[in-house]
Amino acid sequence: MNEYTGGRYVQDVEILVILRVLIRLSEDLSKDCNTSTSQVVESVCGYLETAYHVLHNLWSQPEPSSLALSTGRTASLKELEWFAQTAWNFGLQSCEVWKDDTLTNRFLGIAFKLLDLIMPETMDTIHRKKLCLFISIASRMLENCDRDPKIIHIVLEDIKKLKRLKSVATSLSVSVTTDSIVSDPTDGLVLLFEFEANVRLKQYENAVQTIQVADSFKQLSLHIFERMADILLKEPDCPSTVTFIMLQFVLEAILSREKIDFVRYARWMRILVTAALVRNKPAALPYFAQVIAYLKDMAKDQYPQDEIRYLMVVAWNEGIDYFQGSDLASARVWCEVALSFLQHIHGNKALECEMRETFRKICATKIPFDD
Repeated sequence: MNEYTGGRYVQDVEILVILRVLIRLSEDLSKDCNTSTSQVVESVCGYLETAYHVLHNLWSQPEPSSLALSTGRTASLKELEWFAQTAWNFGLQSCEVWKDDTLTNRFLGIAFKLLDLIMPETMDTIHRKKLCLFISIASRMLENCDRDPKIIHIVLEDIKKLKRLKSVATSLSVSVTTDSIVSDPTDGLVLLFEFEANVRLKQYENAVQTIQVADSFKQLSLHIFERMADILLKEPDCPSTVTFIMLQFVLEAILSREKIDFVRYARWMRILVTAALVRNKPAALPYFAQVIAYLKDMAKDQYPQDEIRYLMVVAWNEGIDYFQGSDLASARVWCEVALSFLQHIHGNKALECEMRETFRKICATKIPFDD
């Protein structure tokens, strides 16, 4: 065994058989209360890594020409399957029983490498490799609280591998569709992990590309878009243009649904308006106009009353601020926007009278040099 781990080949020794026996003995030892589980698991990792190197060397050789060698290759395929399944089982045990994400990723990494030796790729091996990658990606992203760049780069590399597998699976599929449809429930989460990884590395251009890819998927869960937006809003260094792009995608995704959730839409519109007013007040006006247009066409009370009041108050306050700053033209524009919301607010007679009277005074004020 030491000869093999040292990289030397030992003639007439069934090393794979020895490794299987050692792994089974280790499994029995792990059930012994007097034995250190971590030590046993570390040994199993080593055995599986050795098995991978042995099988890799065997499978990297040219296709066998003799019947004996061909039979040996077939036998080693069964060995490969056994070791891959064992690595997978230990990976799941690390996750479910030992609660050790590092071990989980290590075992699943070995399982992936072993499965990757099987050629040609089949739908079964592709599916199993995708599971290995997805679990590793998810565990690394969920547990990497300190945002270690090395781990994030590993995640992005695994996502590239996952995309390649998806492409191969599509080419192997009998019915290939040209539409971008989320057929795998993990696809949306992978996009989310890719987006978050790019944001953590401050690769915002790549993050925008991920947003655009997500938008091309039909009926992708709105929670994915909302989570992406939440991630960006918590990033103090994120360029405002990227934040606006993301928020607009969220709103468009909500509006693209057959049944529009205007409560959800209103919440994200408030966030977008608030961000826009900080960055560029005139650029925020179209968002108010968009809501007003929807209010005219929708049923009564479909849009939350509190959100209508919020937009009205914000627009009105902006108008008053401009008026006090002697920018009468801008004051009139913003006040007119605020007044447009009045007809959609219940019990607003007294408020409407007061606002219209104030607006009349604003309009009566002469704009300097306004001929």
